Amino acid sequence: MAEPTGGNRIAAMEAELQSFKIAELRQDLSIGIEQLNRGQSTTYTQDHLSELFDEIKTQGRSNLGSAK
Repeated sequence: MAEPTGGNRIAAMEAELQSFKIAELRQDLSIGIEQLNRGQSTTYTQDHLSELFDEIKTQGRSNLGSAK
């Protein structure tokens, strides 16, 4: 059998990477569904979204600060 060309090899690697990403996403979704089924979730109302966004911003900024 012939050796795959560079373009074919790259395409095969990209397809494999896509498969891994899809498998990881499915696993994350499965974990999330299990957490929901166990009641491990938080319900946010329109009134509480501002608080949620502030928490996300604070955490993100903290993560950026510690990455320096």
